[in-house]
Amino acid sequence: MMKNTAVPTQIIQVSPPPSTLPIPKEEQPKKETCNPVYIAKQMDEDPSNNEIPVFTKYFSIKTDNVMFDFSDIDELKDVEKGYVVDKLVAYVKENKATLPFKYHKSSWYIKRDDGLWERDEPDNNKSCNPTSDTYKHSPIVKSLLFIFQNRFIKYFDELKGVEWRNYGETEFTRIVSECLSREVYRNSELLRPIAMCLD
Repeated sequence: MMKNTAVPTQIIQVSPPPSTLPIPKEEQPKKETCNPVYIAKQMDEDPSNNEIPVFTKYFSIKTDNVMFDFSDIDELKDVEKGYVVDKLVAYVKENKATLPFKYHKSSWYIKRDDGLWERDEPDNNKSCNPTSDTYKHSPIVKSLLFIFQNRFIKYFDELKGVEWRNYGETEFTRIVSECLSREVYRNSELLRPIAMCLD
């Protein structure tokens, strides 16, 4: 009797949980390290760098790769140290697509003769005078100023004849010693404004 009157047991069917398909995650950007070797490797593999000439060939005094426009000045007395930096920065701005050096993660990289990139690591010069033998200039500073000086002198030779170098001797000497020579510059004086162009 009890069996006949008992409420039938309900079988509760538990539906399987909805299938959870993996949600595609956005592709994470490759983590970039500040390791100079890693950065140089990335630069070596970047096809956009293939057309950039090597450093020593680009800055060879025998080539005309590096040209400066001096047509805005014809009086020696108007040449100041700031004029030189302004000209170099303007040149870098105009030619940054093909320059044989790059600025990345607060470091300078130079394209070597074998076509590979390496970090430019001048010695620590904080306590050194730029005119001392212990001061080590960056190849970028040395090369840019060396080429600038030679192009500048060549321009004035053509403009005024070689006798302009005997212009009281004092004016020519002043320009070479105070404005054109790399010994009057620290790396930071030249590389900092150039780096601001390349960032």
